[in-house]
Order: sequence, then structure tokens, then C-alpha cells
Amino acid sequence: MKKICTGLGVMDCFAQGEVKIVNDPIDEIGSCCGCIIVAKSPTPDIALIIREASGIITQSGGLTCHVALVCLEMGKPAIVGATNIFSVIKDGMNIAIESHSHEGIIYEID
Repeated sequence: MKKICTGLGVMDCFAQGEVKIVNDPIDEIGSCCGCIIVAKSPTPDIALIIREASGIITQSGGLTCHVALVCLEMGKPAIVGATNIFSVIKDGMNIAIESHSHEGIIYEID
């Protein structure tokens, strides 16, 4: 595994899966099963697809943003504030996310 990005980890966690870049969560309902969702901003409507994903990464947001709180409540792995995530990932990549003590790390899986 190769470290490709960092952000704020919402809780101690590990998840892996295929990247699904989400622009409009409503259009993605039912198509994110087992994927790691990657979104630009942590908008409330993304909560509609968090349950089916194995994890979530957002480009912006902090530990008290809506997505972080929803993921914490659901026990879903999440990394927020991964500012350069869109320069290092693309749809379909296999990645892993790991978080300890609010340090979130994103790895590319070969």
C-alpha cells in the first residue's frame, strides 16, 4: 500500500474499497454498496448514501461537520478535510482509509 493523501480521521477505523466519486448523492442511491465515497463537500444529502458505503472521504469539512457526525453515529469510517484528494484519486481506484487519533491516511492498494 502506498500513502497518497491525509486528512482528519473521524474515529479510529480501517476500511478499503473501490473509489466512487460522488457529485450528486441523490443520483447515486443504490450504487455505492461497498465503495468508498469521495465528495467535495460534506453536505447533509450525502447521508442518504453513507449507510451503503464502506467509508467516506471529503475534500473539505472538519471533525464537527454534518458528515463527520453522521459517520460517527453510524460507525462508518470517514476522513474529512482531505484537501488534495482529487489530485491523487480517480473513480474505480482501490484504496484503503485508516484513522488513529484523528489522523486520517488514504492509501492506494496495488
